[in-house]
Amino acid sequence: MALLFTAATFWWLNARLGVLKSWEPQTYAMSLNRDYVRVRLPLVMYNTGARPIVVLDLRMRFPDEPEALWPLVWTGTSEELMPKSADDVVAPTGFAIAGRTAEQLVVSFTVPSPGFIPEVRDYQVVIEAVLGQRKLWQRVLRRDSRWQPFARFGLRMGRMRYTGSFGAYSNSPRDLQMDTLRAPDDAMQRLALRLRDERKGSS
Repeated sequence: MALLFTAATFWWLNARLGVLKSWEPQTYAMSLNRDYVRVRLPLVMYNTGARPIVVLDLRMRFPDEPEALWPLVWTGTSEELMPKSADDVVAPTGFAIAGRTAEQLVVSFTVPSPGFIPEVRDYQVVIEAVLGQRKLWQRVLRRDSRWQPFARFGLRMGRMRYTGSFGAYSNSPRDLQMDTLRAPDDAMQRLALRLRDERKGSS
């Protein structure tokens, strides 16, 4: 039992292949015109295992939309959501995530139009990766596809305001729209006017 425990502990700490995980980003950037759709997402990717995970390719899909015939392909990475120049965007290059560590990248996805022109509304998106290695059960269950989903979340495109050039938008579900923010200000102004009228009437 002691030998089995030691071997299992060594495997868990040093040789276990984990899975790739990510979460819903709080912001995104997007550009949309008749020639292409481009989306930039700041993604945090976490390796749950002990061995490194090699990411060879990425893509983004709209799984609930029948018109989304073409996935958005990985076209670059950068350190900022809105790079200052074209030199700040790096062409797609495979990278490794060490065991039990996280990497943050701003990933650009692009698809030519009219393959899919999204409407200004909220969508569900799935981020998928081609990895340098897969677990046995992944090879068996997904033997016909190299792509492995590692994140699914809502992309709130209903907040998009610009189409021809990149604009950055909040993707937080707690974000308040301008109409909502304006309502408290209007209420405070009405209260200030009423107090001013009351003071005039009492003087």
